Amino acid sequence: ICTGFFIDSRWILTAAQCFDGGKIEKTEIKIDVNDYTSTQNTFRTKQLIISDHYKRDEQYAESDIALLYIRVPFRLRTKRKILLVDTDWRNLESRKCLAVGYGKGAHNDTRLHATTHLVKHHYGACGCFRNIEHRYLCGQIHGLVDTCFNDAGGPLICNGRAVGVANRLLECGNKVNDVCGIDTFYRYTFLCTELGWISRYVRSISHHCKQPEIGLLSSSLRMTPMIHIIVLLVTF
Repeated sequence: ICTGFFIDSRWILTAAQCFDGGKIEKTEIKIDVNDYTSTQNTFRTKQLIISDHYKRDEQYAESDIALLYIRVPFRLRTKRKILLVDTDWRNLESRKCLAVGYGKGAHNDTRLHATTHLVKHHYGACGCFRNIEHRYLCGQIHGLVDTCFNDAGGPLICNGRAVGVANRLLECGNKVNDVCGIDTFYRYTFLCTELGWISRYVRSISHHCKQPEIGLLSSSLRMTPMIHIIVLLVTF
């Protein structure tokens, strides 16, 4: 199970690692469902494109992004909600960040979840896993401890725009049961570094972004934007 989101009327962005299992038989997409066991709004993808720069590495999976092309039925076209990709990174202090996805967690359920993060971008942002070449955004929970939530492909949303794609849950200490604390980091592929590749296929996306001047994103909570979060069911 992976998460994805529309960045254009026919393009879905997700994580490349979702397709690592071998020869893919089919990829089913469920649009706008709160529970991924729902049978409503289920479709097949028309095309899968994995980043040319993707490297399958357990610790440092570079360019962990993929694009899915889908033709949405007419009855859903007018209702489809697109999450815009942010290209302005000059004023990061005021960003409000939210992670959304269907990933595995202590909740042990099949529903969509949202969590807030204090997100950083500098070299040491990911704790014991170095943020080489600033390719990632890494977040920590907003508070002392919380239940762990591990997702792949879901968006990191700051001020209503996508800034990252969920990559991996990193643990730099001794985790007790399913509780995550100050030694747990949520890593996201930084979309600012991937816009050149994305824009080759999605023409509505800018090919460059304005680089950040500082490395801190606000963790203040805000409501989930009105977007369509996608469930990906990949069969190998």
